Amino acid sequence: MLKRLAVVAGSALALCLGSVPLAFADETLSTGPFDYTNNFITPFEPGAFTTESHRSLLLSPLGRTGRIDCHTFHGTTFKCTQTLSDGTVFILDQVSPYGLRSTWISHPGPSFAS
Repeated sequence: MLKRLAVVAGSALALCLGSVPLAFADETLSTGPFDYTNNFITPFEPGAFTTESHRSLLLSPLGRTGRIDCHTFHGTTFKCTQTLSDGTVFILDQVSPYGLRSTWISHPGPSFAS
């Protein structure tokens, strides 16, 4: 009887462990960086507060010049940078509280963050 219980418990454990997906094998959990340029809009662009209000606001003297790269994980965007064509990188900081429209500002000087 004890032997049968051990076999059943071992089989159940093997079945459970064999069916658990491995998180590191899931490529969708990659954090980037990804090109997010089209996910941003400046307050002065048409539709910024109407038809395009689903896009993140970008408060930057550069506007949407250059490429904007962001990391993302489980629907949360973070660690964004704006790279100009000459390779200058500006860090973007999110200034809006959680739950409100995402608003980002650029640092006044270039940074060399990666």
